[in-house]
Amino acid sequence: MPVVRNLIFIQKNQTESEIRQLIVEQKQLKMSVYRKIDSNDYYEISEKEMQEFQVMCQPDVLERKYLSAEQAELKAGTPVKVTNGPMKGFTGKLVRSSKRYYLLKEIPGIAVMLKVSRWCCQPIITENDNHSSQ
Repeated sequence: MPVVRNLIFIQKNQTESEIRQLIVEQKQLKMSVYRKIDSNDYYEISEKEMQEFQVMCQPDVLERKYLSAEQAELKAGTPVKVTNGPMKGFTGKLVRSSKRYYLLKEIPGIAVMLKVSRWCCQPIITENDNHSSQ
């Protein structure tokens, strides 16, 4: 059963051409497949990203918001890593919405925002950040 309404993930245990054939054969299901921009390749989500997404979509998490990829792109925030709590080790973008802080996690086609304490998040410093401060 999909965690997110109208969204199904397929485990890649076959070649991409075999998966394409399975999708074509599904005539009863009306579906769209997310593809990479400027390519016919399907999006692939790493196992770590999928595990994080599954945790974030659990029904016992009450303060959660789903966004489209376009809405997520518009959200300004800081890249962070969660250092404490049930999402310890997760990375994403710390964003503010309705006077609350959320961890924004994106995968192709959808994003999830989970309420998080900003004190449990540590900014991720990238190479670009180091060069711009010098």
